[in-house]
Amino acid sequence: TPAGNFVQGFDTLRLLNLEDNHIVSWDEMVKLSYLRSLEQLHLNKNKIKHVRYPSNLPSSGSLGDVAVPAFEKLQVLLLGSNEIEDFPSVDSLNLFPSLMDVRISDNPIADPAKGGAPRFVLVARLGNVKILNGSEVIAVSLGALQHICSNTLHP
Repeated sequence: TPAGNFVQGFDTLRLLNLEDNHIVSWDEMVKLSYLRSLEQLHLNKNKIKHVRYPSNLPSSGSLGDVAVPAFEKLQVLLLGSNEIEDFPSVDSLNLFPSLMDVRISDNPIADPAKGGAPRFVLVARLGNVKILNGSEVIAVSLGALQHICSNTLHP
């Protein structure tokens, strides 16, 4: 049940699938930020244009006076097939404390043919993400990357 601007109850809810629900505003998702057990939020096939990590949220009465980060346990955020087109939205994903798996495919920001960024740029901007668009992100040192590039360019 909603209390004020936040969702309360659902204390053990771990996965919430809101795919293909015509959600336009990320502000509506901020209301879910205090679902303390939420680990996966599926928002594919909506109309979300911007994502921002919630800041300066008032504490919810059910949480007592303990400061709890928004989306504290969220590990998986699926945002594929939305309308995200800005780097601040991508960068804000770094602020989610436990986020490791992100899907932003089929968004303008992730489509180089539509002026979006190639995968390696997205990987570089998402420092903590281990899985991007369903594929594992492999950590490569700068030296190894330079070696790979020089061998590719000068066989």
